Amino acid sequence: MEQPRSWPAQNRFIIKSRQSYLTTFVSVILTLVLWAYSAVVAWFFLSAALFINDPYSSLLKITFKINNGEIRMFMLSTLIAFVAMLVLLLLWRKYNYHRFGSLRRRNYPPDSTKADMEELGLMSKKDINKLKSSRYVTFTKSPVREISKDTKSSVREISKERKRS
Repeated sequence: MEQPRSWPAQNRFIIKSRQSYLTTFVSVILTLVLWAYSAVVAWFFLSAALFINDPYSSLLKITFKINNGEIRMFMLSTLIAFVAMLVLLLLWRKYNYHRFGSLRRRNYPPDSTKADMEELGLMSKKDINKLKSSRYVTFTKSPVREISKDTKSSVREISKERKRS
């Protein structure tokens, strides 16, 4: 049985970027700062909820002139508001389902035929045949022609004719 080969160093990442080192460095620093800020905010609320009075969270509480009780009341009111909005959205969903659920107004467009694609004039007949007959097609260059003003007007005319019929 063959052993899997390791990729060369340049192929290890799926996404390759061409960022400068300065941009990458700034991005990493900002990401770390935001993660640290998120951790401080999470610890601020968690310490109030669990009655923990450590020097770091106490410093923030003194700075904002609040205590654990006020923080817990804020978290409780936020939770109540969240639950109220959730209940309202669920009720709205139920109303919409009962009000509009039985309606069947959507008509799906018919499948595009080979003739329809040829009428548009955006691709050669050879490419259209290749697309229609194969399950998997790879083009090295896009087979779709540039859309000029003339092509746009002809496409509009074709779509208007279809709407009429």
